[in-house]
Amino acid sequence: MPPENRSLIIQSDNRILLETANPRYHYLREKLLAFSEMESAPEYMHVFAVNRFSLWNAFSRKITAEEIISFLAAESVSGTAGQTGMLIRDAWQRFFSGQISKAGGGFLINLSGFARKSELPACLLSAGALKDEENFFLPESCAAEIKLQIFKKGFFINFENFAECGADFDIKIRNFTPYYYQQEAAQKFRQYKNGIVMLPCGAGKTAAALLCMAELKKRALIFTAGRISGEQWIREITGKTGIEIDSIGRADENTGCPVTIVTYRLLAQKPALIPALLENLPGLIIFDDVQKPGENLLEFLKQIAHIPKLALSAALFFSEAEISVLMSLIGPVIYQQYWKKLEEEGFLSKAVCREIIIAVSDETKKKLAGKPDTQKRKILACMPDKLRIAAEIISKHPQEKILILASFLEQCREAAKLFSCPLLSGSSSPEKRRRTLEEFRNGKIRICVFSDIGNTALDLPEASLLIQLSGRFGSPLEEAQRIGRILRKKHDSRCAFFYTLVAGENPERNYSMQRRLFMISQGYEYEISAL
Repeated sequence: MPPENRSLIIQSDNRILLETANPRYHYLREKLLAFSEMESAPEYMHVFAVNRFSLWNAFSRKITAEEIISFLAAESVSGTAGQTGMLIRDAWQRFFSGQISKAGGGFLINLSGFARKSELPACLLSAGALKDEENFFLPESCAAEIKLQIFKKGFFINFENFAECGADFDIKIRNFTPYYYQQEAAQKFRQYKNGIVMLPCGAGKTAAALLCMAELKKRALIFTAGRISGEQWIREITGKTGIEIDSIGRADENTGCPVTIVTYRLLAQKPALIPALLENLPGLIIFDDVQKPGENLLEFLKQIAHIPKLALSAALFFSEAEISVLMSLIGPVIYQQYWKKLEEEGFLSKAVCREIIIAVSDETKKKLAGKPDTQKRKILACMPDKLRIAAEIISKHPQEKILILASFLEQCREAAKLFSCPLLSGSSSPEKRRRTLEEFRNGKIRICVFSDIGNTALDLPEASLLIQLSGRFGSPLEEAQRIGRILRKKHDSRCAFFYTLVAGENPERNYSMQRRLFMISQGYEYEISAL
């Protein structure tokens, strides 16, 4: 690359700066996101952070340290990867990927040729592994704990190609043709049999998981975010495989079925459920919308080191400690597709994202005076002017099917009353939820209001416009989940519209900037206007 065309600024703190006006911005952003994370997105300069987690995920997808360093050297203003190159090489030396072999009540791993074998063996032994010449034996009862301890010591052991386990169960795909990226995700899982698949909301993560189930042909245990998502899984399984409804059970009713569905909440409430879940020998465990690992989930993960695991997610926003658990006990990111790429290829609806900043009235400013941020947040989030603006948006889109989401129940009730439409919240009965969603699908309802339960697992492909009245602080994950509610491909190829209504004062303005971060990293732009 000629020096005059180099544009990446690599800082000594392992952050990389990329100007948004760069004519090669989209290409460079996609290359950077393969091994780094977008940290902030000011208007003119986006910041990417390189860390050991992002690098180990890249290495797990067969991207080498030298490939990353060569790219940075070719594209950086300085012509070198600088100190970041040292971080990349060190992370590479601390990364081990190899086949795990099942043997005598545990697992064998051979470290011959491993770059830092003089350090890693000592860590393995101190964590509880047993040594036999070049092999290290990890007893099944503590293999997961050993992996976690090794991770905390700065090493990552990526076990590939688990031996088959669990009871057989024949699963056949029918009635649908998988998209190429769903097939690629299944191929990666067939290779690794352990890890995280990241696909956009609306892209068909469930269908990709069904392909993985069909590959293994084993009994499956599926964790879901709630009953609504569990019902969606049942519809997908019965509609796209040869599995009959009586072969699918819920963990709170029957754990003896070939396919068992359990919610994260149920496991959190009933730790005694763990033995029953494992009793029927699942050969595959799926974590849909993988959650932050609570105490019971962590204990469960430690008991399933020998079972293939597939986690599904649209975006990962976890603390360092939580990422350590997920990568150690489930696996790295083995497949990922970028949202904008699938939109450009026609697999997702084109999304128009608009942020409307609403001036804060003098009356509201008086309410804010002297209040702590926790109270300011609710006052700003529930400003009455937001409902007025929402009404104007609805009047401009008479043909769209509309979802309204808010995080405060009082605000949800006001919106449902104003627009004479149903409200679904955590207190809504399962029957009301099913009836309301079905009426929305068949056109009897055009507008529906949701509390935070609308963030995930809403199978409403007809929805084409979403109005966000308020959200949970500055959560990029929630923003991505909500936009995902309207991204399913429309039969007439029309656009989807996302409106987020933001008070023109802090803390809400700052929260809105944080919330946009992930979608900007995926190539989306927000049209920002002020009223």
